[in-house]
Amino acid sequence: MRDKPSNLEASHPPCLGGVKNNNVRYTFRMALLCRRVLILIFLSLVSASAFANTILSPKDPLQFQQANFVHNDAFEIPTFKPAEIIDLPHTWDTPQGQSGWYRFTFEVQDMEPKTYAVYLPSLNMNAEIFLNGVSIGSGGQMTTPVSRYWHKPMIQTFSSKLFVQDENTINIHVIASSPGIFGHLGKVSVGLQSQLAPEYAWQFFEEDTLYVISMALGFLIGTVMLYLWYLRRRDESLWFALGCIAWALSCFNITVVNIPVSTKAWEITMLWIIGWTPVFLSMFLHRFMMIKQRTLEQLMFSIGILFYPLLWLVPDTSIYFTTYFWHGAAIAMALHAIYLLVRRKNELIHEQPFSIQSLIVVMVLVVIFGIHDFMVMLEILPANSHAWLGFAVPMLLLGILVLLIRRFVDAAAGLEIANATLEQKVSAAERRINENYQVIAGLEMARALDQERNRIFGDLHDDLGAKLLSLVYKSETDDQKHLAKDAMNGLREIVRRNVDDVHDYSMTITVLQWRLECKQRLDDKGVMLDWHQCHLEKVASMPSRATPQLTSLLREAISNALKYGDDKHITVRLQYRNKHLLMSVRNQGAAWLEKSSASSGRNSMKNRVDSLNGNIRWRAGKKGGCHVSWCIPLEVNEHG
Repeated sequence: MRDKPSNLEASHPPCLGGVKNNNVRYTFRMALLCRRVLILIFLSLVSASAFANTILSPKDPLQFQQANFVHNDAFEIPTFKPAEIIDLPHTWDTPQGQSGWYRFTFEVQDMEPKTYAVYLPSLNMNAEIFLNGVSIGSGGQMTTPVSRYWHKPMIQTFSSKLFVQDENTINIHVIASSPGIFGHLGKVSVGLQSQLAPEYAWQFFEEDTLYVISMALGFLIGTVMLYLWYLRRRDESLWFALGCIAWALSCFNITVVNIPVSTKAWEITMLWIIGWTPVFLSMFLHRFMMIKQRTLEQLMFSIGILFYPLLWLVPDTSIYFTTYFWHGAAIAMALHAIYLLVRRKNELIHEQPFSIQSLIVVMVLVVIFGIHDFMVMLEILPANSHAWLGFAVPMLLLGILVLLIRRFVDAAAGLEIANATLEQKVSAAERRINENYQVIAGLEMARALDQERNRIFGDLHDDLGAKLLSLVYKSETDDQKHLAKDAMNGLREIVRRNVDDVHDYSMTITVLQWRLECKQRLDDKGVMLDWHQCHLEKVASMPSRATPQLTSLLREAISNALKYGDDKHITVRLQYRNKHLLMSVRNQGAAWLEKSSASSGRNSMKNRVDSLNGNIRWRAGKKGGCHVSWCIPLEVNEHG
């Protein structure tokens, strides 16, 4: 017999699984509901953490990644209806509107009576910041011409008293400038001034102060090089100076905030000036390498001059697009100059290897950085990318300046060395001039004496000699005949002695006469003379007895060489060593050693040398021809 059901079972009869199944179903439904609530809470927190209901703590700055955005040209805070949610950094095209408004909301935790700040790392062109509807500052003029903060960060400070207990709102009005092509706002940070100031200071130095230094450096170097060009009139100094000044002027586009002219006039002028820097530096490299590129330079000058009025004629929306062609042509010219420099570096590197290599490296860096900035202008790279050219161009200017200073120092050092040795060089030149003058004067005097003696000897021969000879034949007595013969012998002795005296010159004059005579004889035969002399300047003069003998020896040796040689060239060598004069004559071709062994000329040469207590020998050359040399002692006074 079955027991009675309990009270619990009576009140909850089993149905489809009974009490157990109902509890499970209830629990499952509650879990689904909790999960949905948690998902909604999570999604709301994620969306709020992006740009709304964000909590600002004094410990860390708050950086916004998103914002509400509307296009609105009003200078009052708009309603932001409708608004779009955008990610930062954010860029918009100016045809959509010249200005835009951004809104950020956040809460403040543990407010302290301190100074806070809003930091904008990048923007274009200017901005005004509002906190809870109160303007806390701007970059300057928000109407045309707009103050230019396109290349520098902005920070605006405010007191913590402007915070409210509940939700705080930051509104940022960013305005572009016509004919600018875009507006831009980077990431926005809010925090204590002490936390944001170091980052702002470094970025301001990088994007503004560095360009101020570069601008001052460009003007300084350009002015110095212009003055150097004025003094020396060297084209390379002029083009380098103009390149420095063009770069310094282009830096105004970055450093100047409030421009004195309209935005269009400023933009066109700055965009035009920037292109001249690579053109002038390329022309400097052409002059430095002494390469003529007149056609290319004239073409670039024509393009550059015509582009300025062209920029005024094109529509405002096409100014930047038109400028790309001018800047692209200038960069191409710089690349061509660098190519020429690299190709000729082996020729230039011998002068200043370190300077030339450094110049090539810096020039390549400038081109790479210039291409990077050019791609930013073309919007191939993000618009908020930092400009690199400001780092490279100062290095280039300093590198070229060091190169020019090095050349100047080397030239000055060479001049100092030349000045130090100038007195010695002048003395040596004067000595050579005096020696040459003495030689020339001696030759002129010898020629005059020869002419006068020849005239006197001719008169004696024609007049006195004929009469004496007539007396010899007509003498009636032997005494008269002997007297006439003695007179004739005396006349011959006088003539012979005077002929010998003609050759009693200095060693320099004697050797010069030998060389001139040999040169004349060989030129008449079409044979080249190879003349060598060594240490003859030590000999003051030649003995009158040796001069005619040596002259005859040299004549006979030249005659034999012409007779038996190959009619191409003859070598004559003279050397004074150990108080002996060594002379030799060498020919090419057939050796006349055997052919003339029994000739009277060879015997005559040996007799002459023997009369001077010297030695003579003949030997065949290793490559044909004959070599005759003789050596005689000279009892003379030596120079020095």
